[in-house]
Amino acid sequence: MPDRRLAIVACAWLAPELEQVARGFDPAEVVFVRYPARCGRPPLTWEDLGRLLPETLELDRIEILGSCCLEQLGKPPPHLAGCRVTRQPHCLAPLAGDFAVTRYQQQGQYLVSSGWLTHWRARLAEQGLDGDTAAEMFGESVAGIVHLDTGVLPDADRELAAFAERVRLPHQTVWLGLDQLALRCQALVFAWRAERREATLGGRLELARRCNADYAMVLDLLKLIVQATGKEAVLREVLQLYQMMFAAAEVAWMPISDGSAGEVVRLGSGDAAQEPRIKEAALALKESAAPLPSGAGFLLRVQWEGCLLGVICVDRIALPDHLEQYLQVARETVVVCAVVLNNALNLEHLLAVSHRLMVNEEALKESEQTYHDLFQKSSAIQLLIDPATGEIMAANEAAVAFYGFPSDTLTSLRIDQINDLPQASVREELARAAAGVESHFLFRHRLADGELRNVEIYSTSIRVRGRTLLHTILHDITERVRSEEARRDLEKRLQLAHKAQSLGRMAGAIAHKFNNLLGAVLGNLELALLSLPSGVPPADNLGEALKAASRAAEVSTLMLTYLGQAPGRHEKLDLAELCRRSAAALKNGLPPMVDLVLEQETSTLWLNGSEQQLQQLLASLVTNAWEALGGVAGVVRLRLKTVQATQVGTLNRFPLDWEPEPGANYCALEVADAGCGISETDIGELFDPFFSSKFTGRGLGLPIVLGVVRAHRGAVTVDSEHGKGSTFRVYLPLLEGAEHPAERSVRTLPQLPQGGTVLLVEDEPSVRKTTSAMLSISGYQVLEAKDGAEALDLYRQHQGAVRLLLSDLTMPGQDGWSTLAALRKLDPELPAILTSGYDQSQVMCGEHLQWPQVFLRKPYSIGSLLEAVRQALAHQG
Repeated sequence: MPDRRLAIVACAWLAPELEQVARGFDPAEVVFVRYPARCGRPPLTWEDLGRLLPETLELDRIEILGSCCLEQLGKPPPHLAGCRVTRQPHCLAPLAGDFAVTRYQQQGQYLVSSGWLTHWRARLAEQGLDGDTAAEMFGESVAGIVHLDTGVLPDADRELAAFAERVRLPHQTVWLGLDQLALRCQALVFAWRAERREATLGGRLELARRCNADYAMVLDLLKLIVQATGKEAVLREVLQLYQMMFAAAEVAWMPISDGSAGEVVRLGSGDAAQEPRIKEAALALKESAAPLPSGAGFLLRVQWEGCLLGVICVDRIALPDHLEQYLQVARETVVVCAVVLNNALNLEHLLAVSHRLMVNEEALKESEQTYHDLFQKSSAIQLLIDPATGEIMAANEAAVAFYGFPSDTLTSLRIDQINDLPQASVREELARAAAGVESHFLFRHRLADGELRNVEIYSTSIRVRGRTLLHTILHDITERVRSEEARRDLEKRLQLAHKAQSLGRMAGAIAHKFNNLLGAVLGNLELALLSLPSGVPPADNLGEALKAASRAAEVSTLMLTYLGQAPGRHEKLDLAELCRRSAAALKNGLPPMVDLVLEQETSTLWLNGSEQQLQQLLASLVTNAWEALGGVAGVVRLRLKTVQATQVGTLNRFPLDWEPEPGANYCALEVADAGCGISETDIGELFDPFFSSKFTGRGLGLPIVLGVVRAHRGAVTVDSEHGKGSTFRVYLPLLEGAEHPAERSVRTLPQLPQGGTVLLVEDEPSVRKTTSAMLSISGYQVLEAKDGAEALDLYRQHQGAVRLLLSDLTMPGQDGWSTLAALRKLDPELPAILTSGYDQSQVMCGEHLQWPQVFLRKPYSIGSLLEAVRQALAHQG
């Protein structure tokens, strides 16, 4: 028989894998042929195969592997008689096995190989499938794409992702390697070799039967050998054959590999002392057979296709005289034994390889299952991400529960679709993680319901089925971030509260000192004016100086207003009525192209407040609104409504430490414009004195608003966006069940006779001197004291003459309160006026044994001083 070859024919989609596997086979023995893929085309025919397999290939056997593409191949024609067709569930079954591909097909998965991925664009174009048509066609019958990856295509992941995106289906990669395909091809080769040897053996046996009938018994024994399976069974039959043929006392088998003898297998009884010499002779044997040194047996060399398998030793035969005849018979039969032994050894090797593959596969399955369980059942949120594309390749149960997406939806997304960073930034972070530059990240991820959650991420690169992925563990730190923000906010509020407290003490002290000095200035200017006739130049100059000093006194009032300590009498008033009355005046102050619209949801809003301060608040807010319009036509809207404590806004609310009283009702006064708006960074500085982002701004209006709000135990919020206008909302506490206050009866003060003695107590010499002069020119006698102790001494000396006490509150040593208490012990009916540069709300509070009839705030004019004297003496009457 000429030396002919085996051809293994498979689908072109396996071409890259077959090229790799073919390197492990002798091309003189095995050739690999691929037929064009028939997906979407007519099945393969014998004519097609005839063109692929010309007679010049000198093929002995043709193994054709495929699936439905082979369904029309019936009985082969004569010139292809050696063809054997093997139909499998799928043309890619040689890569993964029948069971695996059947399971994937039952799940609705579309299987692709690396060879298929190199031509998918051409295949879709050939079938006239564009993006939408391909997606529609695949979507009707396919649940997902599975790539059986053998590692032969470097760009397989990219091509798989591109194809999956085209057909809009999820995809996954199953790592296989080439072992399954190589083993399949090796099994085909072994089977072919065995058949060839069996055919050769059959021919030789037939020839021997014709040549010598004496070999009949030997031939029957050889049939038993041929029918035996397994190395041990074949070896046992061979040894029994030679023992029976030559009536030998012992037959032994010595396997030889790489010039060394292996473990000896014996049949019968032998002489152990002869074993070393027999082994030495066996290793030195070069002929096919040779007598033993004893002459009572022989050594038989067993080889196949030039490969030495071992040596059979037949010792102590029954008829040594027939040794030469026995050697001839042995040479004829050893060929059959070599074939069967070689097949048995190959089968053992094949079974061993198969067993190792099964063990490795089971270990791999167990390892994958362990990893799968650790990954899926972990309480930590875990993802597997492809760093090249950002695709989420896998998500565990905790991730599905956290994000709120179904599992298949989550694994069809890219990480940039749930990360709130721009796509380019996400890619940069993925590259940093893949390169190992960074493993810890802080991001915000979007859940299925749209909520953004803060996540802390730890990410490392791992190898999964031949590809690099990012194993990402996430922790939801939203509550921790909120707690930290709340802590920082609280710290900021405490700092602002301490700042306001310190600023309040400083401003009060400055106002007190400033007002003392202004009191002396204003008083002396008034006294100087009283001494001059009107119209003379000095009088005019002194009048202007008096006006300037009065305006300077307003500076301290503005400072106290910003701190919520401005003087002003709070009383029940209707804010709705106040806004209606003020609207006309406010409109008159607007530019012609700006209109003021008043909107009220209720006709009355009763609260406890200062009418003057609230009018100042309205004027500041409306002025700020029309200035924000930037000189263009527009509308300023003033709205009034009632809200509950739970409806009070929290965003950009000032003062920062203010909280509404639970269950209370509030008036919401809203001033809105469609002007330039305020940037987020500027909102925090709006209420700082002299801050302004407008060229025309004065820098004091909004700080005054905050001060009035503080004085009324309320808050103000700012809702604004740069370029889209602003809305200021002032929340003031309402009086529950308030009714319109009854008209107060005005008491007419009696006209009291001028004159009398006033005890003046003042530690500031200039103020004391000026006040004394004011009283003196008004017809009063004045007793001056620099402190409380001196005042008590003067009173004791002039007790019967003193009609009124006029005392400063803040003095070193004995202050105004203790001085008043001491004098009232001497005269319980003594009228008293207490004065201070501080606001009345700051000093006229607390528990005291004695109270004055009148409080007089510095600086004061002659008129306000005399009015206070009249009021104090009126109480005496």
